Amino acid sequence: MKKKTLLGVAACGLLAVSLASCGGKKDNYVAPDLEGATIDVYMNYKGTMGPTFTGLVSKFSTYTNPVDGKTYNKGDLLPVWNQLQEDLKCTIHDSAWDVDQYTSTDDATQKTMLNSYADFNKLDIVMMNNANANDFASNGKLLNLVNYLKYMPNYSKFLDENPSVKNEMTNTDGQMYMIPYFDGINSPEHLFILNTELVEALLDEESTDNFDTTAAKDTKYSPFITTASDYKVNYSDGGKLKELTVKGAKNPVQAQNELTTKNGKTFADALRTYIDEAYMGSKIYTKRSEVFTSEKACYNTDDLIALLRVAVNNTEFLRGKFQFAGKVEGFIPREGSNSRIDSVLWLSQIWGVQGIRGMAEKDALYYDKDGKLQDGRVNPAAYDALTKLHQLYEEGLIIEGFQAGNKAKYNSQYLTGKAGAALLMFDYNATQTVNNKVDENGVGTADSKFNKVMPVLPPLSKWDNGETKYALTRYLESSRANKGSGTVIPAHENDQENINACKFADYFFSTEGALLQDYGPAAYRDGTFTVGDQTFPAYSKAVIAEVNKSGLGWNDYCRMALGATQGIGHVRTDGVELQFTHVSGRVGANNVSLAVASGAVVSATSNRKAGFAAAVPAQWSSNPQDASAIQVLTDFWSRGVGESQWRDVVLKGWDGASTKRADLEALFAKSEEVYLSHFRNLLRLQVS
Repeated sequence: MKKKTLLGVAACGLLAVSLASCGGKKDNYVAPDLEGATIDVYMNYKGTMGPTFTGLVSKFSTYTNPVDGKTYNKGDLLPVWNQLQEDLKCTIHDSAWDVDQYTSTDDATQKTMLNSYADFNKLDIVMMNNANANDFASNGKLLNLVNYLKYMPNYSKFLDENPSVKNEMTNTDGQMYMIPYFDGINSPEHLFILNTELVEALLDEESTDNFDTTAAKDTKYSPFITTASDYKVNYSDGGKLKELTVKGAKNPVQAQNELTTKNGKTFADALRTYIDEAYMGSKIYTKRSEVFTSEKACYNTDDLIALLRVAVNNTEFLRGKFQFAGKVEGFIPREGSNSRIDSVLWLSQIWGVQGIRGMAEKDALYYDKDGKLQDGRVNPAAYDALTKLHQLYEEGLIIEGFQAGNKAKYNSQYLTGKAGAALLMFDYNATQTVNNKVDENGVGTADSKFNKVMPVLPPLSKWDNGETKYALTRYLESSRANKGSGTVIPAHENDQENINACKFADYFFSTEGALLQDYGPAAYRDGTFTVGDQTFPAYSKAVIAEVNKSGLGWNDYCRMALGATQGIGHVRTDGVELQFTHVSGRVGANNVSLAVASGAVVSATSNRKAGFAAAVPAQWSSNPQDASAIQVLTDFWSRGVGESQWRDVVLKGWDGASTKRADLEALFAKSEEVYLSHFRNLLRLQVS
C-alpha cells in the first residue's frame, strides 16, 4: 500500500484544499468563531522573527513584498498572520515586542524572560520547548488541554489518528499541556546523499585506463556481508515491490583486500567485476551506477565501502574530469561544529546498528523486534561499529580532522568542488542538494562543479528486525517526528480566553490552517507538484525568485518575510522543503519516496506498534533520579566538538583511545537497572 503523507498520516485533507484553487473539491470546514477576540501571540525565532516584520536582519530593515506590493516596516503583521486575522475575524497582537523586544535567542533566556513577565497569564499562544513547558506546567501556569479538546476538533482528530502522539503528549497523570510541532511526520528525515556524477564516472566509463595508479593506503576494513552464494532481496520499481536474486560473487571488499597492487584503477576493476557478476545479469539495470543511484538500487554495506575506496583513490582522474580543486574525500560531515559531526557516528547504521544517539528520537532508546525498549549506548553492535569507523578513518575514507571545532563548512566546500569533492554524506536533502549547480528554479550554487548530488536509498544491511525471508534489508531510523517544541496556552482566569486560545491553536491542524501556515495566502501559491506518490501545493514563481534573491535560505525567508513555517503547534508538510529542493534532490527524493511506499525501504514511524521501526516518543523529558550511575556511558556518547570519547575511538581505535571498552561494558547491567527500567515504566510501550 502506498503511503500518503501530506498533513502527516492524519489525512490527505490538505491535498483536497490545495487542489481547490485548481478546481478541486474543498473540504466542508467552518472556521472557529473568534470574531472580536484579541489573540496575544508570543513566538520568537533567533531573536529576529515572529508574526510581525521585525526589521532585525540587515537584508530586511524594510521589505517590499513582490506579491502584495506592500512595504513592510517594523511591527507590521506578516502576510500569513494578516490573513489569519481576516479569516478568523480576530486581532493578533505580537507579544514578543512586550516581553523581550526580539532580543532573546535561546530557550533558557526566553524561559527567564517569560517567568519574569508580569502578564504571562494574559498571553494566549506561547511557543516553547518541552523542557520549559514541563517547568511552567509544574508551576500551574499552563492550561490542561485535556479539558478543552472539545473546542479543538482538528487537533483531537489528529490525536485519535496518531495514538502514539497522544500517548506522547499525555503525562502519567493524564494531563496534556503542549500542542506539538512536526516539520513533517513519519517520513524519512536524514538521507544518504551521494555525488552520483562521481559514481557514474567511476562505474560507467567504458575503460579504467585513465584511472589513478598511485598506491592506496593499506586496506583495514574486512567484509561484513556474505556474498559468495546467491541471495534474494526486494527492490522497488515504480513504487511496486519486486524480488531480485543477487548472484554469488567474491565480496568486493575481499577482492580489493586481496589485490597485490592496490590503487584507484585496481580497486575500480575489482568493484566493476563484482557488480557485473552479482547484479548486471539481472537485466534490471542499464548501467552499473544504477545499482547505487536508482529507485531499484540494491547495493549493500560492503558495496558502499568498496565504492568509497574507488572514489578516494581516483582523485586525479575525477579532478581532470570535473575540474574541482583539492582531493576526493569519502564521507564528510555537514560541518565541524556541535552536533553536525555526529553524522560520522550516524554512518554506523550501515552495519545495522539501532539506537544511534542523534538518530533515535529519544536519547539512544529504540524498540527491538520483540517490542522491548532498549538503549543504544549498551548495544554491543554500536561499539563494534566504532571499530569499523576507525578502520575507515585509517584508510582515509572519512575526512581527516572531522572532529575539529573550527566550524569548517565541509558540505559547501566539498559538495560544490570548491575545496575538493566528496562522495557521501548523511543529512537533509534540501540543505545539501542546494550545493549543486543552479537549476531551472534558481536553486543551487552558481560556481558549483556538480549537478547530481542527490539522496539515494540506504544500503542493504543486517538488521535484527525479525525478518526471515530476506537476510538483508534497508532501514532508515531517522524519521520526521515531534521536534520537542510547540504551542502552550497560559491558564487564564477568564475561561472564554482559554476557549479562544484553544480554538485559535486548533486552526493550524485544519487543512486550511495548515495550508496557510505552510505556504502563505492563496496569492503565494500556484498549482501543485508531485514527488514519489505524494502531491503538494506549489509556491508561485515570484516567491521562489524572492527566496533565491534574498540569500537567506527558504526557511528563514518564509519565516521572516511571509510569517510561514513557524514552529508553533502543527504539522508542516514535506512539500514546503521539497519546493525549494534542487531538481536533483527531487529526483532522489522521488526514488526514496517510491521505495518507502513499496516497502523496499522501511522507515521508522510513530504510528507503528512497539517493535522494530517504531519510533520511541521523543517528548518525555523525565529522567531517572540516579541517572548519575551511568554518567560514564552518557559522557562517552556525548555531543560537542573536539576529541570527545567516541570520536577518540574513531581516530585511534580501542587500543589507542583513553576509554576502554571493558570499562563501559561493566556499566551495561546498571543501565538496564536504572535507565531502561525507568523508561519502560514511563512509556509502558504505548506505541500503537
